Amino acid sequence: MPLRIFVALDTSDVSRDLLKFVRDVAPIHSVVRIVNVALGEPSALLPGDAAIPVPEPSRDDREQPRHDAKDALSDAADFFVNAGIPADTQTIEMSWHDADIGHAIVAAAAAWRAELVVVGARQHRQWLRWLEASVSGALTRLSPCPLMIVPHGWHGGEGDWPARMLFAVDSAEDARHCAMYGLRFAAPNALSLRAVCVAAPAPVWPAEHREADVDRGAKALAAARQVLERASSNVTTATIGAAETSEDIARVLVREAAEWHADLLVMGMHGSQGLKRLVVGSVASQVAHLARTPLLLVDVPYVPDA
Repeated sequence: MPLRIFVALDTSDVSRDLLKFVRDVAPIHSVVRIVNVALGEPSALLPGDAAIPVPEPSRDDREQPRHDAKDALSDAADFFVNAGIPADTQTIEMSWHDADIGHAIVAAAAAWRAELVVVGARQHRQWLRWLEASVSGALTRLSPCPLMIVPHGWHGGEGDWPARMLFAVDSAEDARHCAMYGLRFAAPNALSLRAVCVAAPAPVWPAEHREADVDRGAKALAAARQVLERASSNVTTATIGAAETSEDIARVLVREAAEWHADLLVMGMHGSQGLKRLVVGSVASQVAHLARTPLLLVDVPYVPDA
């Protein structure tokens, strides 16, 4: 099924990773919008209306980043057109001191009626702001649609891709929703699919809570297997790790994705009752921050536990 894919990029190497990623996973007949966020002049204000003098940049210094961004957008559009994917471009203008890049991307994606948002992630320069508070935080909380995050240095696989998909689940409804959506991006052949649930540490839970937690995890894995076996005969499930805090859970999932050599990690983004321990707010952002595996965060609707 085709998608309206909204790609936010900068003019760095991470954007090339992003373009290749989208080309490889985009369902046939999808359309793409490529967006660059143009930050205005830097300013520094102190309490009491005092200002720190900022040297006036030359005209060339002001215009060069805009020319670079325009060229990057044009090259990206050509890249997709040459791959048979219709694409257009957009520049989001915003002043530096009012900048909230994450919210700007969310608003632009919603206005375009995006069905998937794709962003890159790396740990330095401007992308540090994008990945941490501004983009990862805002998008994992507010994105109106599923979100893909492509880590810097990702180079894709050979042949059909992704061939190894890892699904992190925490409730039956979450598992069914994430599995059905994630399979839209699966390679048609040689699939290896795995669903995992992160265990809670036994010592911190009263017996009745521990039993309910184990039962919910078992139901989640069974629901995931039911969906995934429609696409592949090579499906495994497991309860992994033992984690209490959101940071613990994120690290367990990231380690599992790396050790299993996953091509794509799929997990829920918004919190239903069953997801409160796994993905409410912080875990999705922390996985996005830590993962070196491409990450698909699916907007899971609220479904109360039975």
